[in-house]
Amino acid sequence: MGIFRDKTEDLDKDPPTHKMQRNTQENEYEAEPKTTPGMGSPMDDFPGLTDDLNDLPVDEPEHDEEPKTRVRYRGKKTNGSRSTNSASATQAESAVPEENEQAMDDPVVGWLVVIDGPGRGNSRQLGYGMNTIGRSSTERVALDYGDSDMTRSKHAIVTYDPRGRKFYLQHGGGQNLTYLNGAPVLVPTELKGGEEVLVGQTMLRFVNFCGEQFDWQDQADPQN
Repeated sequence: MGIFRDKTEDLDKDPPTHKMQRNTQENEYEAEPKTTPGMGSPMDDFPGLTDDLNDLPVDEPEHDEEPKTRVRYRGKKTNGSRSTNSASATQAESAVPEENEQAMDDPVVGWLVVIDGPGRGNSRQLGYGMNTIGRSSTERVALDYGDSDMTRSKHAIVTYDPRGRKFYLQHGGGQNLTYLNGAPVLVPTELKGGEEVLVGQTMLRFVNFCGEQFDWQDQADPQN
């Protein structure tokens, strides 16, 4: 037992020189810098690689851009514009009959009032001379209310004679006839006022303004 104890004691007793050398090696190992390529000064030994890394493009986030909004209006997409009122205005105009494109410069001499059928409650004014009646907007008396039995052009004609101060009704020549108080109009017939005129499926009442008692020619023109 004494022999083993002596050898163990000898192993534990290292010479001072051995400990100094071992400590010096450990310190040198720990003193070596632990660097990663691209993160420390040792990259200075690779100038070409550093330049290539610096030249690489950098993708910047685009979170600063405002999102583009879409507004859905009646099933249609728009770019957020507030001019959608034009769409509703167009639809409203399509529901209204076209205005008479044939300008009536002369003053009103009478009226035709729709008392039954399409356009009931509306009226059209009459002027000097011949007033053609039809569905077309080019007619002087345009009645475009959806009456398919009415001829587009010259279904009937109401004429005012300024010299004789009288009104006349005549058929325009189309296939569909014109009726005055239930009777077909085959020749020009004088109108006195209050008569009912059937054109297609539209019933009109004639209202006279000018006549024997009054005419615009009796009044002096203020512009002259």
